[in-house]
Amino acid sequence: MNSLRFPVLALSLLVAAASAAPQVAQTLAAACDLQAAAGSTVGGKVELLQDHPGGPVRVSGLVHGLGAGLHGFHLHQEGKLDDNCKAAGPHFNPLKVSHGAPTDNQQHAGDFGNIVASDQGVSTVDFATSQISLEVNAINGAIGRAIVVHALPDDLGRGNTEESTKTGSAGARVACCVITQAYYA
Repeated sequence: MNSLRFPVLALSLLVAAASAAPQVAQTLAAACDLQAAAGSTVGGKVELLQDHPGGPVRVSGLVHGLGAGLHGFHLHQEGKLDDNCKAAGPHFNPLKVSHGAPTDNQQHAGDFGNIVASDQGVSTVDFATSQISLEVNAINGAIGRAIVVHALPDDLGRGNTEESTKTGSAGARVACCVITQAYYA
């Protein structure tokens, strides 16, 4: 019986050490290339990174060809770009709440607010949001959905109109792209 104690003890210690080893978290990443709607010269690239499951998603990129000033920037429900980005449907809103600002307690998951274009028509995008996920099958998943850049500023749901509570009255869609897959960075 004593001869079995040492191998069993050694095996138990190995199993315990292996299960206690730190797990390496892998960052999920996704990207999409903005395509101009008809009559628009807007383009660019958007990248999304999520360091760990349930963590915030960093959205970054560069958008060019815009008029100077604010432009609505949203995640839309459908991953379709037809009909000058109108096929992307409404803002992504899995909780069925009113449109709002990214800092509001209640907002669409796709309410990213505004990006700001310089006098040269270029906007650097860089923000984090906990409203979406890059995880497969997440209820707030961004994969397969469209990012849309709008012609006008998003009024953040404060315009006192029905359209404001749905879209922020951000106007025409000038560019869009589909987030097609997540991969490990």
